[in-house]
Amino acid sequence: MVTVTGKLTRLDNITLFEKSASTKYYSLDHYYIDKTHIGYNINITTDIENKDLDLCIYVTLPIFTSRTDSAKEGSPYWLGKKYTKTISNVLSKEKKETEYNALVQSAQQEFDSTNFQDLLLRFFVWN
Repeated sequence: MVTVTGKLTRLDNITLFEKSASTKYYSLDHYYIDKTHIGYNINITTDIENKDLDLCIYVTLPIFTSRTDSAKEGSPYWLGKKYTKTISNVLSKEKKETEYNALVQSAQQEFDSTNFQDLLLRFFVWN
């Protein structure tokens, strides 16, 4: 079991983030996570011995105070989600492509079925 310590700062909404005291952990009482205006990046790397391929899909979702705020211009606040799969680097090109496509399909299904609004949103800030 992993445990962490630090102060949890409770915010009414995301716009108060920059106005609050700097702590490592935050929670939000009111928020809307927009699943329709996402950003994503795909990263494929090898391990140090070139034996494995690490497939990563990074998805970012803008965080707003409410659904009506999402109609406004972009948000400076984002929630990140990472989908990963490690495969052997000695597989054929076709098998690697099949495994990559399986990750994309699995990530899409998980993303579609996740209701980010049901999260009790707590987040960690990297310094």
